[in-house]
Amino acid sequence: MQKQELALALFLAVSVVETFINAFFRVVVEEDEFRTHRDRVLKDIERRRSLDAKIKKWPENVLGVRLDESTPNVKRFLDLKNHRNALMHFVSSHESIELPGPLYVHGMADMSAFQALSLEQAVEYPEIIRRFVFEIFLARGITEERLPHAFHQWFGEPPSNHVVQPTAVRNVARRD
Repeated sequence: MQKQELALALFLAVSVVETFINAFFRVVVEEDEFRTHRDRVLKDIERRRSLDAKIKKWPENVLGVRLDESTPNVKRFLDLKNHRNALMHFVSSHESIELPGPLYVHGMADMSAFQALSLEQAVEYPEIIRRFVFEIFLARGITEERLPHAFHQWFGEPPSNHVVQPTAVRNVARRD
């Protein structure tokens, strides 16, 4: 039962970020400075473009900033998303086994992603989300001092609940 709840927590953690990205960029492209990207972002949402594509393309195309996937804040979220994908998009093998009696199992599912779920990891999901969202805010030009306030505006978490550690946050590359 706990593993099932942990899987749900993982699904929801990634869904929260995708929902945020959709809403945030919908707001951003209504601003005069970014309005030229409006149709593309709205079409991507309508066509249900993948979260991977949104993370790779929208910050760079709309904001002129590429998120560095090797930085800790981005990498931790991508690892979280990949773990979610392993659970949601698992594939069965072509192996079959025969058990005593007239029992045959055709196609085996790899359960390692499910078995790897842990409460220790799940309690880190809010921080992983927060730091990834901070990277999006930084790409938008929000200053490090304002990150907790921006997070409060979008997620409702009071700024006093989180202390920003700038060296762990700043890692976006401006496109020339």
